[in-house]
Amino acid sequence: MTGYALWKGNNHFRKVEGFHDPLHPDFRESWPDVNQFNNLYQKLDNLKINKKYEKDRDQVFLNEALNNILEDKKNFIILYIKKIVSFFFIDLNSSILNYYNLFHIIPNILIAILAIPGIFLSLRKKKDTKLLYALIIMLSLILLISTFYILPRYKISIIIFQILFSLFSLEYIYRIFVKKN
Repeated sequence: MTGYALWKGNNHFRKVEGFHDPLHPDFRESWPDVNQFNNLYQKLDNLKINKKYEKDRDQVFLNEALNNILEDKKNFIILYIKKIVSFFFIDLNSSILNYYNLFHIIPNILIAILAIPGIFLSLRKKKDTKLLYALIIMLSLILLISTFYILPRYKISIIIFQILFSLFSLEYIYRIFVKKN
């Protein structure tokens, strides 16, 4: 389902969280009436229902997503950057219910803000290659997942790395303000 996931995050709606309405063949009558999707709908309707149906369906979505990206590169690059920033911090245009709960966004913003200087502070510890691996893994996850679409639950894949790097910032703040007194 890679094609569908790529299309869900890279279609004409251009939202960080992707397109929410499932385009499942069993519920064809529930598909939204979106003019930009007419070509896609026609391709999906023309698929033969056989053993390869799911694979062929996913290929249609993959081709459509790639066409969308290649036809409007500039806007999809901007969308990709928005996804990266939203994934690392918070999505400023989320339509997900209760996303803007203070118990959710305050810790996320605080951890993300502290993680940025913490990344640079951790790089000073050149002998500890584990920190470099953690940074590479976190950046890889951010870049890969942002290719598709961002949902709040995906943040769990990077939050542990953000907390780790935040601790370097907190340690630095502690050394400056507390230890000197």
